[in-house]
Amino acid sequence: HTRLRTVTGVQTCALPICELIFENIQKTILSKSVSYFEYELTMQNGEQFFEARLIPYKDKKVFAIVRNITERKRFYQQLHDSEERYRLLVELSPDGIVVHSEGKIVFANSATAQLIGVSTPEELIGKPILQFVHSDFHTIVKDRIKKLLSTGIPLPPLDEKFIRSDGSIVEVEVSAIPFTYKEKPAIQVVIRDVTQRRLEQENL
Repeated sequence: HTRLRTVTGVQTCALPICELIFENIQKTILSKSVSYFEYELTMQNGEQFFEARLIPYKDKKVFAIVRNITERKRFYQQLHDSEERYRLLVELSPDGIVVHSEGKIVFANSATAQLIGVSTPEELIGKPILQFVHSDFHTIVKDRIKKLLSTGIPLPPLDEKFIRSDGSIVEVEVSAIPFTYKEKPAIQVVIRDVTQRRLEQENL
């Protein structure tokens, strides 16, 4: 049973894969229910991934449907890799980056936590985004959010004032773009502390 001849160009089947296949065949026969499993084979064109669906048939037989899912696997791997790179870039960004959906913060990086004055970004999750926006800017921020969600077009930077956890005010420059977070409409905001820049401008 260590050799499994197929019509896909595979000459041999490694013992662990054969065991996996035969275990699932037995499982399907004994349970009389459909089973699914994935496996990987080395072929002439490289590593290939397959998804097998086993359906119980009469006289202790099994009907198998096998599908090549190599492209799907590679797509999700590339997607995962790109997401990991994106997370790393966001986390290392010196600017605060926030994603808010339905008016509440769903993601924040470490720079945002430092800007607001909390220990960790997790302390900001679930908080209303307007809680940290100075009341003088509530109306314009609400209008910008509405426009972003309705048009899907990024908006130019806006000078605002944020309220830190200790009640102090910090001057910021905010850029916003439409975003999708967990399949829901959201907005990604990049927050840059411009307090020092403003002080230098005033001194000049």
